[in-house]
Amino acid sequence: MKYTELTADDFSLVASQGKMVLTRLELEKKPVLEAAIFRESDGSLCCLLPAGPSNINLPQINGLIIQYQELKKIGSSNSDKFILISCNHKAYFENFILILKEILGQYDDTDLPLSDCLIIVISKWRHFLSAPKLNILHEDEIVGLLGELIFIDLILREVDCSFIEYWTADRGEEDFIYGKNIIEIKTTKKEKHAHYINGIDQLLYDKSKMKYILSILLTESGNNTPFSLPFLVNQITSTLSNFPNLIQLFFEKLRARKYDIRDSSLYESYVYYIYRSGLFIVDDEFPKLTSKELSKPLNSRISKVSYLLDMEGLSSTEMFSVDYKKLLK
Repeated sequence: MKYTELTADDFSLVASQGKMVLTRLELEKKPVLEAAIFRESDGSLCCLLPAGPSNINLPQINGLIIQYQELKKIGSSNSDKFILISCNHKAYFENFILILKEILGQYDDTDLPLSDCLIIVISKWRHFLSAPKLNILHEDEIVGLLGELIFIDLILREVDCSFIEYWTADRGEEDFIYGKNIIEIKTTKKEKHAHYINGIDQLLYDKSKMKYILSILLTESGNNTPFSLPFLVNQITSTLSNFPNLIQLFFEKLRARKYDIRDSSLYESYVYYIYRSGLFIVDDEFPKLTSKELSKPLNSRISKVSYLLDMEGLSSTEMFSVDYKKLLK
């Protein structure tokens, strides 16, 4: 059967007397892969994947057991090495099947060895299965995160995969701090470059550094590339496919931004198109309200300042026209 159609009901009970009745999984693009599924007598769902020459230390994750297993094919005197992935908790069955589909999908869509695909996908899921499930984001939060991921996707492909380390999603600072470059992403469904600035000193800048605002205007209809959170998460994961540690870091930061991959299907309907964009330089001439602009300090009873900044008509560069290697040198 096609792996993309896999459900819990497709796992057939393994036969007795040492012989196994397996359901083979078919890929969509590559030739036949010796991948098969079955159900144990205790109700566990299991999948066998060919190990090949790999002797990697297999990754572990909550709710699943991943181990090497040597099995003999019917009519053969030799044993073949497999990777056995099993799940004996019903609460994890849905996630188990999603993980299997991702492993096989990654292998089907790339030139990576199956063992590498396993490591990448498990690294992606490990952080989420060890933590309570989060509530789905509100639409304004979806739009805000979408803008950051659009920028990350662009930078990883044009500059360096290590740029993911400079995303400050887990620290509550400006969105990206790369050496002496500070970039704040502002994303909106408005028709012009107008954004709320949260905090009296959000646009305060050090003259020894460069500070930018990247304004991204989104619309719900368009003729260019459609973007959704699951699409961008998958695309960024694919770009980082050779760097498992960076994939894990990426998903830790997503978790800090309250995005849970277990809810990816709920986010698929939130699709947007880039209407316009602009990279603005924050300097002395840029309109802003900071503590330096005040004639005297704010009263201590004022704990938060937020204001709407209209940047429409100010000098800017369209985000896809920027030479980021030069900008971030």
